[in-house]
Amino acid sequence: MQRFPDSSRQAFSVLLDAAPDAMVVVDRRGTVVMANARANELFGFAQDELIGQAVETLVPERYRHSHLRHRGSYFHTPAVRPMGAGLELFGLRKDGSEFPVEISLSPVTTEAGPMAISAIRDITDRKRADEERVKLAREQAARAEAEQANRLKDEFLAMLAHELRNPLAAVNTGLGILNSIGGDQAEAVAARQIMGRQLRQLSRMVDDLLDVSRVSTGKIALHRQLVDVPELIARCIATMTANSRHEISVRTQPVLVDADSMRLEQIVMNLLTNAVKYTPRGGSINVTAGRDGDTALIVVEDTGVGMTADLTERVFELFVQGERSPARSEGGLGIGLTLVKRLVEMHGGSVNAMSAGPGRGSRFTVRLPVAATPQPRTDCQTGVTLRTNAAGRRIVVVEDNADVRDVLRMLLQLDGHEVFEAEDGYTGLKVVLDVRPDVAIIDIGLPGMNGYELIEAIRTRTAVITPTLIALTGYSRAEDRERMEEAGFDGILIKPVDPDILREVIDSRTRR
Repeated sequence: MQRFPDSSRQAFSVLLDAAPDAMVVVDRRGTVVMANARANELFGFAQDELIGQAVETLVPERYRHSHLRHRGSYFHTPAVRPMGAGLELFGLRKDGSEFPVEISLSPVTTEAGPMAISAIRDITDRKRADEERVKLAREQAARAEAEQANRLKDEFLAMLAHELRNPLAAVNTGLGILNSIGGDQAEAVAARQIMGRQLRQLSRMVDDLLDVSRVSTGKIALHRQLVDVPELIARCIATMTANSRHEISVRTQPVLVDADSMRLEQIVMNLLTNAVKYTPRGGSINVTAGRDGDTALIVVEDTGVGMTADLTERVFELFVQGERSPARSEGGLGIGLTLVKRLVEMHGGSVNAMSAGPGRGSRFTVRLPVAATPQPRTDCQTGVTLRTNAAGRRIVVVEDNADVRDVLRMLLQLDGHEVFEAEDGYTGLKVVLDVRPDVAIIDIGLPGMNGYELIEAIRTRTAVITPTLIALTGYSRAEDRERMEEAGFDGILIKPVDPDILREVIDSRTRR
């Protein structure tokens, strides 16, 4: 067995032991002739136990064949190879465990022939840290991508809702005019009532598009009042039966809850819509409501397609939907049941879903606290009553959508106001400066000069007497409202505009 020459051993031993890494000296036959204490400790050998062993003892078996080839090549053309210059390498401990290493090689000529000094560094901690950094970077990239996707989704939904609100605004205001001047025939009154209910439902669907991002964080304000649950269910059923081809039965007992009437109606309508969507034509839907101690129960049960156990557990998650048959075309966004759950929980209640399995129908049960002190209820309005405003005002309407502009003009004129119109920002500025109105109703999304630019121009040019400036918009996100308030608008009207709210904003905000 060739050993490191005694004349050089002591000097090399001092150098090797002073090195910060494990050091192993190998001759050209691959025999270990020297190893410092760190090498013995790193590989789990006793002092001098490595001496005389083949260096491949320190290499995992799967790499030994290639290591023999590389070792022969190295001694054929020896050169300094710094740390990190090689491929991914692994060391093998005496106990059989493997660990990642980094190795530098340096050739040395001795009395016994050429040898190679290997500096071996355990990089387990570094690789773990690198892996954590890579994992963190991937997570951050995925989070950034998700956040960007959410921003794009919110922007798309806001724009979609805005575009939908323009025609809704025209139809809603037009319906208000029809309620004022329309005929008193029973059929006409009934038709307008149906139109009003459907329009309110469509408006709520548009609102749901915007709520989809806010509902998960509970950013919805409730306007509580005493609600007669059976009456509310009756209204919802009246809306559904007009278009449903299902047998819908209702059994209710008197019960009052302290709730937001509009949101509670949204809960019931979403449950009914879900039942209709997943129940084949001719199936039955049963709605029951009543009191169970201090709890009001609302149950919607159907004979539809049912749910798997997995779907039952996930059915309230955002965008989760059951399998849809090719024959069913009702569509849906997959947000209705999510809204149900969030809104019920905001009311201090709970909702659960049950199904005996596919093809065996579904049952949704809502539990809400019963109102503490029942009080006489007030009848709900079924239409909008217009009235003549004794104190008529000069009002400028700046709106690029001709239909919305026309019905607003007619509505305001019926209330006794003098109305002037403009279809873009530049014309609107000229009309405001010429007319000097009491009120200017300004659409935010105007061509040429948008609503924000127009209000700034108006305030700059009418510093002494500035009209009441009311924003008209299809955008209702919190950030949109904040921007309009910061711009200096005295009031905000969200399309479709309720005539009573329009009147209230004008009356409360106008400075005479």
